[in-house]
Amino acid sequence: MQKLLDDIRTEMDVLKGSIGRMEQRLDELQNKFAELNKLLQTGTRSQTPEAVVRQEIVEEREPIPTRQEVKITEPSSALVHVSEEQPSPSAILGERIKPATDLRHAVSLNDSFRFTRELFGGDAARMNRVFTELNAAVSFEEAIALFQKEVPVEEENEAVVDFVELLRKYFN
Repeated sequence: MQKLLDDIRTEMDVLKGSIGRMEQRLDELQNKFAELNKLLQTGTRSQTPEAVVRQEIVEEREPIPTRQEVKITEPSSALVHVSEEQPSPSAILGERIKPATDLRHAVSLNDSFRFTRELFGGDAARMNRVFTELNAAVSFEEAIALFQKEVPVEEENEAVVDFVELLRKYFN
């Protein structure tokens, strides 16, 4: 996390430097444009504007620095405290993922629409009621019994298989 913050700070400093150089260049170009306008308005032709512009373009071709070394100061103490409070990394992904607190949160939006349509005949209120009852269940077996009571279970229906698998993951 700290490396990411350092990289962001470095990039911000590089961008600030680039913006500063662009602003200087813009000011120079505006001044030269104003000088050319004055030359055109006064009518002096000691040097044609095209020659002045060509001469300035040739003079201004300098190599553009690609990357500058930027020294970064230490982050403020508030940032240090935040980075010091990082939890110890877990080797197992399952320990880092928090389980869903509600069965409704374990179902994706697409699956929610599919289950409403295929298992509950398009009745979202009925599905919500069944989800509430299933959340009250204490075991996978009790949840399956409640589900079978509410929904006619067809083994060949893929939505039923997916819903049962969802219940298995939620209760185990």
